Amino acid sequence: GHESRMVVGQQFEQRPDISRVGYSEALHGRIVSRLVMELETRTGLQYLIQPLRQAFLSHPFIVTADIIHLHNLHGSFFPYTIIQKMSRIAPLVWTLHDAWSMTGHCAYNYDCERWKTGCGKCPDLKEHPGISIDTTGFLWRIKKRVYRRSNLCIVAPSKWMSGMAQQSPLLGRFDVRCIPYGIDTQIFHPIDREVARQALALPSDTRVVMIIILPGANRKGVEYFLTALNRLETDSKLWLLVVGSQGSLNAVGERFPIRHVGYVQSPEIMNLCYCAADLFVLPTLADNLPLSLLEALAAGIPSIAFNVGGVPDIVRHMETGYLATYKDASDLARGISLLLRDEVLRERLGRRCREVAEHEYSMDLQARRFQALYDDLICRP
Repeated sequence: GHESRMVVGQQFEQRPDISRVGYSEALHGRIVSRLVMELETRTGLQYLIQPLRQAFLSHPFIVTADIIHLHNLHGSFFPYTIIQKMSRIAPLVWTLHDAWSMTGHCAYNYDCERWKTGCGKCPDLKEHPGISIDTTGFLWRIKKRVYRRSNLCIVAPSKWMSGMAQQSPLLGRFDVRCIPYGIDTQIFHPIDREVARQALALPSDTRVVMIIILPGANRKGVEYFLTALNRLETDSKLWLLVVGSQGSLNAVGERFPIRHVGYVQSPEIMNLCYCAADLFVLPTLADNLPLSLLEALAAGIPSIAFNVGGVPDIVRHMETGYLATYKDASDLARGISLLLRDEVLRERLGRRCREVAEHEYSMDLQARRFQALYDDLICRP
């Protein structure tokens, strides 16, 4: 009974409830877009050279809204300095999908604590989204000025992100709520392992460890997975199921058979992959609330990951998986070995995974939480 409309920077479906705001998709528009991005990167004026301010502020979807809900704003399409004006149009909710809103330039700060004191002297300007000149202190102060004049309700999908927002000198003065992502438990659900393996041409009499590899995503910690594999005993009964980039695991290809399925667009095929595996491994080094872990959870597959960011919300040690010490490849290997050896333990953890997914991460629960938040904000004087 509610109407939801989206204003986006990239549009992949032609629908009346989705409207793209951006440069022309013709050649000259693409050139302008590229020039703006390049100029912002080279000058360090990250997302400040944006000529689309009025296009957003006067957009009919925005000016007629009862609630405006912001999501991921960094991508050189949204002029974030208009947040203060937008918050005067309607109650403004902002879901934080990473830490960019609280730092001088980066989406993930890792061990750096400068976001608490104003940034400057950045230890890694190349960290996504990168800049060429250290303007991080200036950018941090710009955000502080924008937020000081704004009225926001902050939503964090994970307890870690919620805690970070509450500690932030930039966002800490706002109302911060923790509302986890919802997962479609009808699409991601347990399937008989034999059926899933037949569909993916995997042998039935083996053990399978699944991993997702994205090119250039150093944050996902593939090197730690490789080190962990090298510390496992060679086992012809162990297969690796790889979704995404091929070639990253060639170094262990002689020791362990590898089944590459490439990039998967279909959620149903992704569910088959999870269900064909005995374990899912995500050695991420920085993450909010990883969707892949939620998908594995709903499929009833135990996961092994490092104790970092929002990962412990999903991977609960010896309850829904194995939570390894951060950046400890030996502990990662211990978790893999332990769960591969103990089928009874894997089945117990898998059942608990599905229970947690149904009771804590359903789409319906997420929708009800947001409806309650919207009602609360609209009713405020």
